[in-house]
Amino acid sequence: MNLKISERAKKDLDKLDNTIVSRIYKAFTKLKKEIARFKRLKGGDKNNSLRVGKYRVIFDVTDDTINIINVEHRREVYR
Repeated sequence: MNLKISERAKKDLDKLDNTIVSRIYKAFTKLKKEIARFKRLKGGDKNNSLRVGKYRVIFDVTDDTINIINVEHRREVYR
C-alpha cells in the first residue's frame, strides 16, 4: 500500500512538535499494515480517522493508495 500526504497535511505536520510528528509517522506505518481496522467517519464522507493521542489523521483509501488529507487536534478536526 502506498502513502500519499497532501499539501495541507504537510503544513499541518510542520506546525506540530517533533515528538508528535514522530508518533504520527509511526502510526502511518501501522496504518499501512492494518488498514481495515480504522474508523470510518460518520456522514457522507468516505474518509477515515486515525487517532494519535489528541490528534486525528483524516485519510481516505483509493485503489492501492492511502491519501492523508489532514492532521489536526481533535477539537478542531471535526468542525
